[in-house]
Amino acid sequence: MRFTRFRIFLCLALPMVFGFNLGAANRVIRGTLFPAYGETQLPDKMTITLSSQGVLQTAMSWGAGSFSFENVSEGSYVVTVTAPGRQSASAVVDVQGPGSFFVVSVVVGPPIEDSQNSPTRGAAVVDVATLRIPEKAIKAFEEGVSYLNKNESRKAEERLQRAISEYPHFHHAHNALGIVYTRSKRLKEAREEFTKAVEINPDSPGAQRNLGLVMLLQNEPAKAIGPLLAAARLEQSDPRSFDYLGEAYFLAGQPNEARQSFEKCLSLDPKRYEVTFRLGEVCTRTTDFTQALAYFKQVLKQNPPPELAAAAKANIEKLQSMVR
Repeated sequence: MRFTRFRIFLCLALPMVFGFNLGAANRVIRGTLFPAYGETQLPDKMTITLSSQGVLQTAMSWGAGSFSFENVSEGSYVVTVTAPGRQSASAVVDVQGPGSFFVVSVVVGPPIEDSQNSPTRGAAVVDVATLRIPEKAIKAFEEGVSYLNKNESRKAEERLQRAISEYPHFHHAHNALGIVYTRSKRLKEAREEFTKAVEINPDSPGAQRNLGLVMLLQNEPAKAIGPLLAAARLEQSDPRSFDYLGEAYFLAGQPNEARQSFEKCLSLDPKRYEVTFRLGEVCTRTTDFTQALAYFKQVLKQNPPPELAAAAKANIEKLQSMVR
């Protein structure tokens, strides 16, 4: 038994949780960075600052332009992006309501030396050859994400489809639309959108992970291994990728590979009691009863929810008679 529900992630690191509320104490702001208008590449190094009254956090860009701020309280925040030799750019994100994850996107500022001659907002055009994203597409995407945060699926779907219409190669929008469909239990359509996102940008760990998670939801764990393995390779410091990959291996009947993935996950985040519990199950399946017993005992030390604690105790009782 697994005590978590699969979480679907927007873009590169913009999580969306369907049917699951992590609570106000764990609110997270996730963001995506877009190249400056008329450009196709992000700067090599960017600093992202989150500011509000009495609050100041900074983060460096990672992956292909994603960032996150953890444990954020309710309020209105300004996200500012700076890079050497460029104007700063900012966006506002409101952390309000029952959600756990809030998303924001920022278009990087133009070079300082070219600021007087930089393209005006709205002047960018679709250019498939250079993969430019027009401003209309970005605006529709931002609106779609905003509605997605508010659980207004119909409006989110309409805006994201508009973004894709403006720019069919907008893998972020395909990925977000897949999330909308997943929340609506339209898994076939969700899989199609995540597949498109991966085809456009196979180096997007979020799209790879989402594709794998939908395959898990469709009871196809063996097929899910491919995209989830790709996500783990692209995000080797992200424990979530190894968590989901371990789940795919476990459900596909590959306990040894599952154990390696789960152990990697715990090395990155030892507090994941659900993964500790799963490792107990994996070791039980491979008849490593002593290690299984140790994992279930460790779960009880991690202050798990009552149902997980009860399951761990039941497994401990069974295993204690087997290791004597």
